[in-house]
Amino acid sequence: SINKNIPLYSFIGKLNEENGALLLLDIIEKLCKETNNNINILIVGNGDINDPYYQVCLKKMNYLIKSYPFCIYVEPNRCYNKDELNLILKGSDFGLIPFLYDSWLNLHYKYFTTGTPIIGYAIGHLKDAVKEFNFSNMTGNGFLFDHFNSMEFYLAIKRSLDLFYNEKLFEICKNNCEAPVVDYNEVCLDLCRELCKLKNKIFFKNKDIFDNYYYPSFPHNLSYCFYYLYSLVLNYYFYYFYYYYIT
Repeated sequence: SINKNIPLYSFIGKLNEENGALLLLDIIEKLCKETNNNINILIVGNGDINDPYYQVCLKKMNYLIKSYPFCIYVEPNRCYNKDELNLILKGSDFGLIPFLYDSWLNLHYKYFTTGTPIIGYAIGHLKDAVKEFNFSNMTGNGFLFDHFNSMEFYLAIKRSLDLFYNEKLFEICKNNCEAPVVDYNEVCLDLCRELCKLKNKIFFKNKDIFDNYYYPSFPHNLSYCFYYLYSLVLNYYFYYFYYYYIT
């Protein structure tokens, strides 16, 4: 069972060097001792059994599981389904993304949609999306570390512990997580604008103009995005021919 008074941190990703798995495993014991075992860390992922890095991770995880069974939970051989992953995202107090490169499949946005602050390495999109929480003006949605090493990661987690035990500020930080989440329809519109610039085309956002001259269905959801992109990039005459002679 999960104690709501104890922070839950989750790491989702392959256990390899690029994802900074050892950065986390190297500091878990220190965190457990300093918090008097009042910390929960969930690791979701596995690695290549032939990878020496992953073999080191396995040894460390086995040691940590035996030494701190109430603080760390990991099953390298378990496959989580979509519903289970969504529960992990939603149930976590903080998401850990110490990735050396941009997070896969925009993992930080998945955390943000559930109101979960991020602790991650300041790189790429993560650096743009995650803003260091400021205890003074109550802005920000997580914590970042600028140097890819365990000590920097440890200090970021320590700052998050201070936030967690301040219920008012922690709730504000969780609410701030909604700000970086961008609607996919808006993303598609931005892509269309850029495509129009590349092709020297005029971008029509007005629904009536679009319906009259291009594909007769405005993309209110993702299923029509490809039609929308094609209609803006390809010229009018092609669609005229397509509409009257092919369909």
